[in-house]
Amino acid sequence: MPRKTDLLMILLCLLVALCVACSCKGDDDDNVDSGAPPVNDDADDDTADDDADDDTEDVVKRDLTMTLEYRNTLQLHLEERGDELTAILETFAGYGDDLLAQGQILTAVGEILRFPEAKYEIYTLRFSGIPVSSGPCGAQRITYRLTLTGQTGATERMGGIASFCGEDTSGRPERILRIVGKF
Repeated sequence: MPRKTDLLMILLCLLVALCVACSCKGDDDDNVDSGAPPVNDDADDDTADDDADDDTEDVVKRDLTMTLEYRNTLQLHLEERGDELTAILETFAGYGDDLLAQGQILTAVGEILRFPEAKYEIYTLRFSGIPVSSGPCGAQRITYRLTLTGQTGATERMGGIASFCGEDTSGRPERILRIVGKF
């Protein structure tokens, strides 16, 4: 059964996706609204070919320099394989050191939730970090849930990192830190 925190994070992301979907103004879906034959104008589209059935999944590698609470930076290396996601997160000194110890290199596996009707994506990842004795969790290991959202094809992503004391990501997070970045 999903945990309350996970459900709240998904609900928040879906609400953001709905808001973005309602504000979309373009009509570049290769569907014909005028009755003329369809034209595949994928040169400016967010996917290679909306009409092709291609079973091969390419690996897309992305590097993001993320700003943490507008005071610190993180480096996020993503590898996308379809809807599967693997990531490496590098932390640096600065704001948030009590939860994200400087110099950590964390790995994670996650997924991409795609909403093609809204041209929107949500990236979700779970990282397991080391204890930060000077932080609120003391000697306990810290677990992180990272969520990024953005329009399909856009370069900017925004979201947050929820920090939990211990291995479990249920219950109340110790703190949620905002992050933004570009590919």
